[in-house]
Amino acid sequence: MFVKFREGTVMAGKEDEFFQKINEVSIPAYEAMKGCKGCKLLLDRKSLKAVFISYWETEADMHASEENVGFRKQLDDVRQPPTSSFYEVIV
Repeated sequence: MFVKFREGTVMAGKEDEFFQKINEVSIPAYEAMKGCKGCKLLLDRKSLKAVFISYWETEADMHASEENVGFRKQLDDVRQPPTSSFYEVIV
């Protein structure tokens, strides 16, 4: 199994809109992709830093998900540009 972390900062005052878009757009889009095994969103409410975690069956599926960026543009007005990190689950 493989994991992708997308880390970024939610714009102040846009938290509710961000959560709604994650729930209604991002999670369904990811879960419809080949190999996706689920997603989670973590948030530090003080700093507004968010981590979106997605779980993937194969490394190829995980990296292929980076090519499907259309739905992510809907988040541009509620968060700062995120960075991505990629990991293999060992235990």
